[in-house]
Amino acid sequence: MHTHADLAVIECRSQAQALDWSLVLISQGIECVIMQREEDGAWLLEIAEADLPRATESLALYERENRKPWRREVKWTGLLFDVRAAFWFVALILFYFSAEALQKNFHLPGAVDRGAVLHGEWWRVFTAVTLHADVAHLLANVTIGFVFLGFAMGCYGAGGALLLSLLGGAVGNIASLLLHEAPFRSLGASGFVMASLGLLAAHSLTFGRHEKRAVWIGRGVIAGGLLVVLLGLSPKSDVVAHVGGFVGGVVLGVVALPWCAQFQRRGFSTVCLGGFALLVMVTWMLALR
Repeated sequence: MHTHADLAVIECRSQAQALDWSLVLISQGIECVIMQREEDGAWLLEIAEADLPRATESLALYERENRKPWRREVKWTGLLFDVRAAFWFVALILFYFSAEALQKNFHLPGAVDRGAVLHGEWWRVFTAVTLHADVAHLLANVTIGFVFLGFAMGCYGAGGALLLSLLGGAVGNIASLLLHEAPFRSLGASGFVMASLGLLAAHSLTFGRHEKRAVWIGRGVIAGGLLVVLLGLSPKSDVVAHVGGFVGGVVLGVVALPWCAQFQRRGFSTVCLGGFALLVMVTWMLALR
Protein backbone atom coordinates (compact mmCIF):
# COMPACT_ATOMS: atom_id res chain seq x y z
CA MET A 1 0.00 0.00 0.00
CA HIS A 2 1.26 3.45 -0.90
CA THR A 3 0.14 6.97 -0.02
CA HIS A 4 0.38 10.17 -2.01
CA ALA A 5 -0.94 13.53 -0.81
CA ASP A 6 -4.50 12.84 0.38
CA LEU A 7 -4.78 9.60 -1.57
CA ALA A 8 -3.73 6.04 -0.76
CA VAL A 9 -3.15 3.18 -3.20
CA ILE A 10 -3.80 -0.49 -2.47
CA GLU A 11 -2.00 -2.91 -4.80
CA CYS A 12 -3.94 -5.99 -5.96
CA ARG A 13 -2.71 -9.33 -7.26
CA SER A 14 -4.94 -9.35 -10.34
CA GLN A 15 -7.81 -7.57 -12.07
CA ALA A 16 -10.23 -10.08 -10.55
CA GLN A 17 -9.00 -9.27 -7.05
CA ALA A 18 -9.23 -5.53 -7.77
CA LEU A 19 -12.87 -5.94 -8.81
CA ASP A 20 -13.70 -8.06 -5.76
CA TRP A 21 -11.97 -5.70 -3.34
CA SER A 22 -13.63 -2.65 -4.89
CA LEU A 23 -17.06 -4.19 -4.21
CA VAL A 24 -16.04 -4.89 -0.61
CA LEU A 25 -14.96 -1.29 -0.09
CA ILE A 26 -18.08 0.13 -1.75
CA SER A 27 -20.24 -2.04 0.53
CA GLN A 28 -18.49 -0.37 3.48
CA GLY A 29 -19.12 3.10 2.09
CA ILE A 30 -15.50 3.60 0.99
CA GLU A 31 -15.17 5.18 -2.43
CA CYS A 32 -12.42 3.75 -4.64
CA VAL A 33 -11.15 3.90 -8.20
CA ILE A 34 -9.70 0.87 -10.05
CA MET A 35 -6.49 1.74 -11.91
CA GLN A 36 -3.74 -0.11 -13.78
CA ARG A 37 -0.16 1.12 -13.42
CA GLU A 38 1.40 1.69 -16.85
CA GLU A 39 4.97 0.75 -15.90
CA ASP A 40 4.31 -2.83 -14.82
CA GLY A 41 0.57 -3.48 -15.36
CA ALA A 42 -0.23 -3.83 -11.64
CA TRP A 43 -3.89 -3.37 -10.65
CA LEU A 44 -4.51 -0.72 -7.98
CA LEU A 45 -7.33 0.67 -5.87
CA GLU A 46 -7.11 4.40 -5.17
CA ILE A 47 -8.89 5.58 -2.01
CA ALA A 48 -8.81 8.55 0.34
CA GLU A 49 -5.91 8.32 2.77
CA ALA A 50 -8.30 8.87 5.68
CA ASP A 51 -10.14 5.65 4.69
CA LEU A 52 -6.99 3.52 4.57
CA PRO A 53 -7.17 2.00 8.10
CA ARG A 54 -10.85 1.05 7.69
CA ALA A 55 -10.24 -0.26 4.16
CA THR A 56 -7.31 -2.39 5.33
CA GLU A 57 -9.40 -3.87 8.13
CA SER A 58 -12.37 -4.56 5.85
CA LEU A 59 -10.24 -6.28 3.22
CA ALA A 60 -8.40 -8.39 5.82
CA LEU A 61 -11.75 -9.53 7.24
CA TYR A 62 -13.07 -10.30 3.75
CA GLU A 63 -9.98 -12.37 2.91
CA ARG A 64 -10.25 -14.35 6.17
CA GLU A 65 -13.93 -15.11 5.56
CA ASN A 66 -13.44 -16.03 1.91
CA ARG A 67 -10.16 -17.92 2.09
CA LYS A 68 -10.18 -20.83 -0.36
CA PRO A 69 -8.13 -23.74 1.03
CA TRP A 70 -7.97 -25.42 -2.38
CA ARG A 71 -6.16 -22.47 -4.00
CA ARG A 72 -2.59 -21.61 -3.10
CA GLU A 73 -0.21 -18.99 -4.47
CA VAL A 74 3.07 -20.54 -5.63
CA LYS A 75 6.03 -18.70 -4.16
CA TRP A 76 7.95 -16.28 -6.38
CA THR A 77 5.55 -16.74 -9.31
CA GLY A 78 2.34 -14.97 -8.29
CA LEU A 79 0.46 -17.87 -9.94
CA LEU A 80 -2.37 -19.65 -8.18
CA PHE A 81 -2.61 -23.45 -8.11
CA ASP A 82 -6.03 -25.07 -7.73
CA VAL A 83 -5.83 -28.59 -6.28
CA ARG A 84 -9.38 -29.33 -7.45
CA ALA A 85 -7.80 -30.31 -10.78
CA ALA A 86 -7.27 -33.68 -9.09
CA PHE A 87 -11.02 -34.43 -9.27
CA TRP A 88 -11.00 -34.56 -13.09
CA PHE A 89 -8.01 -36.88 -13.24
CA VAL A 90 -9.39 -39.10 -10.48
CA ALA A 91 -12.54 -39.37 -12.63
CA LEU A 92 -10.39 -40.45 -15.61
CA ILE A 93 -8.68 -43.09 -13.47
CA LEU A 94 -12.00 -44.43 -12.17
CA PHE A 95 -13.43 -44.50 -15.70
CA TYR A 96 -10.44 -46.46 -17.00
CA PHE A 97 -10.40 -49.09 -14.25
CA SER A 98 -14.21 -49.40 -14.19
CA ALA A 99 -14.17 -50.19 -17.91
CA GLU A 100 -11.41 -52.75 -17.29
CA ALA A 101 -13.33 -54.38 -14.44
CA LEU A 102 -16.55 -54.53 -16.45
CA GLN A 103 -14.62 -55.67 -19.55
CA LYS A 104 -16.18 -52.87 -21.56
CA ASN A 105 -14.34 -51.72 -24.67
CA PHE A 106 -15.20 -48.02 -24.97
CA HIS A 107 -12.41 -47.51 -27.50
CA LEU A 108 -14.58 -48.75 -30.37
CA PRO A 109 -17.38 -46.15 -30.00
CA GLY A 110 -15.32 -43.38 -28.36
CA ALA A 111 -11.88 -43.15 -30.01
CA VAL A 112 -11.16 -40.70 -32.82
CA ASP A 113 -11.71 -42.63 -36.04
CA ARG A 114 -11.04 -40.55 -39.15
CA GLY A 115 -13.63 -42.27 -41.30
CA ALA A 116 -16.32 -42.20 -38.60
CA VAL A 117 -15.79 -38.53 -37.74
CA LEU A 118 -15.82 -37.47 -41.39
CA HIS A 119 -19.11 -39.38 -41.75
CA GLY A 120 -20.79 -37.36 -39.00
CA GLU A 121 -19.67 -38.86 -35.67
CA TRP A 122 -18.28 -35.50 -34.46
CA TRP A 123 -18.63 -36.44 -30.79
CA ARG A 124 -15.56 -38.70 -31.02
CA VAL A 125 -13.22 -35.67 -30.87
CA PHE A 126 -14.55 -35.12 -27.32
CA THR A 127 -15.05 -38.70 -26.07
CA ALA A 128 -11.51 -39.67 -27.11
CA VAL A 129 -10.18 -37.19 -24.51
CA THR A 130 -11.46 -39.46 -21.71
CA LEU A 131 -9.91 -42.69 -23.06
CA HIS A 132 -6.43 -44.20 -22.64
CA ALA A 133 -4.62 -47.08 -24.31
CA ASP A 134 -3.02 -48.49 -21.14
CA VAL A 135 -2.07 -47.68 -17.54
CA ALA A 136 1.25 -46.05 -18.52
CA HIS A 137 -0.55 -43.74 -20.96
CA LEU A 138 -3.12 -42.86 -18.29
CA LEU A 139 -0.59 -42.16 -15.52
CA ALA A 140 1.57 -39.99 -17.79
CA ASN A 141 -1.40 -37.74 -18.58
CA VAL A 142 -2.62 -37.70 -14.98
CA THR A 143 0.69 -36.65 -13.43
CA ILE A 144 1.54 -33.98 -16.02
CA GLY A 145 -2.05 -32.89 -16.51
CA PHE A 146 -2.67 -32.30 -12.79
CA VAL A 147 0.09 -29.67 -12.75
CA PHE A 148 -0.95 -27.87 -15.94
CA LEU A 149 -4.69 -27.95 -15.25
CA GLY A 150 -4.14 -26.86 -11.63
CA PHE A 151 -2.32 -23.72 -12.78
CA ALA A 152 -4.85 -23.12 -15.58
CA MET A 153 -7.66 -23.28 -13.00
CA GLY A 154 -5.80 -20.68 -10.95
CA CYS A 155 -5.82 -18.36 -13.98
CA TYR A 156 -9.24 -19.00 -15.55
CA GLY A 157 -11.26 -20.49 -12.69
CA ALA A 158 -12.08 -24.18 -12.28
CA GLY A 159 -15.00 -24.32 -14.70
CA GLY A 160 -13.38 -22.08 -17.30
CA ALA A 161 -10.11 -24.05 -17.37
CA LEU A 162 -11.93 -27.39 -17.72
CA LEU A 163 -14.20 -26.19 -20.51
CA LEU A 164 -11.43 -24.39 -22.44
CA SER A 165 -9.04 -27.36 -22.05
CA LEU A 166 -11.70 -29.77 -23.33
CA LEU A 167 -12.39 -27.54 -26.34
CA GLY A 168 -8.65 -27.20 -26.96
CA GLY A 169 -8.22 -30.97 -26.79
CA ALA A 170 -11.02 -31.36 -29.33
CA VAL A 171 -9.26 -28.85 -31.60
CA GLY A 172 -6.13 -31.01 -31.39
CA ASN A 173 -8.11 -34.11 -32.37
CA ILE A 174 -9.72 -32.26 -35.29
CA ALA A 175 -6.29 -31.11 -36.50
CA SER A 176 -5.02 -34.69 -36.27
CA LEU A 177 -7.82 -36.22 -38.33
CA LEU A 178 -7.60 -33.46 -40.97
CA LEU A 179 -3.84 -33.83 -41.42
CA HIS A 180 -3.85 -37.65 -41.59
CA GLU A 181 -4.96 -38.97 -44.96
CA ALA A 182 -4.82 -42.69 -44.22
CA PRO A 183 -7.42 -44.25 -41.90
CA PHE A 184 -6.27 -43.97 -38.30
CA ARG A 185 -7.53 -44.10 -34.71
CA SER A 186 -6.33 -42.11 -31.71
CA LEU A 187 -7.34 -41.50 -28.10
CA GLY A 188 -6.05 -39.98 -24.87
CA ALA A 189 -6.14 -36.83 -22.77
CA SER A 190 -2.81 -35.54 -24.07
CA GLY A 191 -4.48 -32.91 -26.27
CA PHE A 192 -6.48 -31.77 -23.23
CA VAL A 193 -3.26 -31.53 -21.17
CA MET A 194 -1.47 -29.60 -23.92
CA ALA A 195 -4.47 -27.26 -24.17
CA SER A 196 -4.12 -26.51 -20.44
CA LEU A 197 -0.49 -25.65 -21.11
CA GLY A 198 -1.60 -23.42 -23.99
CA LEU A 199 -3.94 -21.56 -21.65
CA LEU A 200 -0.98 -20.85 -19.35
CA ALA A 201 1.10 -19.59 -22.26
CA ALA A 202 -1.76 -17.28 -23.30
CA HIS A 203 -2.12 -16.01 -19.74
CA SER A 204 1.55 -14.95 -19.81
CA LEU A 205 0.53 -12.26 -22.31
CA THR A 206 -0.98 -10.19 -19.50
CA PHE A 207 0.76 -11.60 -16.44
CA GLY A 208 4.10 -10.59 -14.95
CA ARG A 209 3.90 -7.18 -13.44
CA HIS A 210 7.46 -7.06 -12.15
CA GLU A 211 9.13 -7.64 -15.49
CA LYS A 212 9.14 -5.99 -18.89
CA ARG A 213 6.24 -7.27 -20.94
CA ALA A 214 8.43 -8.44 -23.85
CA VAL A 215 10.64 -10.49 -21.49
CA TRP A 216 7.65 -12.15 -19.81
CA ILE A 217 5.88 -12.90 -23.10
CA GLY A 218 9.06 -14.37 -24.58
CA ARG A 219 9.67 -16.51 -21.51
CA GLY A 220 6.09 -17.81 -21.48
CA VAL A 221 6.02 -18.69 -25.17
CA ILE A 222 9.49 -20.30 -25.14
CA ALA A 223 8.71 -22.31 -21.98
CA GLY A 224 5.42 -23.48 -23.49
CA GLY A 225 7.10 -24.45 -26.74
CA LEU A 226 9.85 -26.40 -24.96
CA LEU A 227 7.31 -28.28 -22.85
CA VAL A 228 5.40 -29.23 -25.99
CA VAL A 229 8.64 -30.58 -27.48
CA LEU A 230 9.54 -32.50 -24.31
CA LEU A 231 6.09 -33.87 -23.53
CA GLY A 232 4.27 -33.92 -26.84
CA LEU A 233 6.74 -35.07 -29.48
CA SER A 234 7.23 -38.68 -28.38
CA PRO A 235 7.62 -40.93 -31.46
CA LYS A 236 4.74 -43.13 -30.24
CA SER A 237 2.38 -40.22 -29.58
CA ASP A 238 -0.02 -38.34 -31.83
CA VAL A 239 2.19 -35.30 -32.35
CA VAL A 240 -0.39 -33.40 -34.39
CA ALA A 241 -3.03 -33.78 -31.66
CA HIS A 242 -0.55 -32.61 -29.01
CA VAL A 243 0.61 -29.54 -30.92
CA GLY A 244 -2.96 -28.86 -32.08
CA GLY A 245 -4.16 -29.01 -28.48
CA PHE A 246 -1.45 -26.57 -27.40
CA VAL A 247 -2.24 -24.13 -30.22
CA GLY A 248 -5.97 -24.51 -29.54
CA GLY A 249 -5.34 -23.72 -25.86
CA VAL A 250 -3.31 -20.62 -26.75
CA VAL A 251 -5.99 -19.31 -29.12
CA LEU A 252 -8.85 -20.02 -26.70
CA GLY A 253 -6.82 -18.51 -23.86
CA VAL A 254 -6.18 -15.30 -25.80
CA VAL A 255 -9.88 -15.06 -26.70
CA ALA A 256 -10.83 -15.64 -23.04
CA LEU A 257 -8.32 -13.17 -21.56
CA PRO A 258 -10.67 -10.14 -21.65
CA TRP A 259 -13.16 -12.15 -19.57
CA CYS A 260 -10.53 -13.73 -17.29
CA ALA A 261 -11.86 -11.92 -14.22
CA GLN A 262 -15.40 -13.05 -15.09
CA PHE A 263 -14.23 -16.68 -15.47
CA GLN A 264 -13.02 -16.63 -11.88
CA ARG A 265 -16.33 -15.48 -10.45
CA ARG A 266 -18.21 -18.28 -8.74
CA GLY A 267 -21.43 -18.01 -10.77
CA PHE A 268 -19.74 -17.86 -14.16
CA SER A 269 -17.29 -20.64 -13.24
CA THR A 270 -20.24 -22.82 -12.23
CA VAL A 271 -21.90 -22.21 -15.60
CA CYS A 272 -18.67 -23.21 -17.38
CA LEU A 273 -18.39 -26.31 -15.20
CA GLY A 274 -21.96 -27.22 -16.09
CA GLY A 275 -21.17 -26.73 -19.78
CA PHE A 276 -18.12 -28.97 -19.45
CA ALA A 277 -20.05 -31.74 -17.68
CA LEU A 278 -22.92 -31.48 -20.17
CA LEU A 279 -20.56 -31.70 -23.14
CA VAL A 280 -18.85 -34.82 -21.74
CA MET A 281 -22.16 -36.54 -20.93
CA VAL A 282 -23.95 -35.66 -24.18
CA THR A 283 -21.05 -36.77 -26.38
CA TRP A 284 -20.82 -40.11 -24.57
CA MET A 285 -24.59 -40.57 -24.80
CA LEU A 286 -24.31 -40.07 -28.56
CA ALA A 287 -21.37 -42.50 -28.73
CA LEU A 288 -23.19 -45.25 -26.80
CA ARG A 289 -26.70 -44.85 -28.21
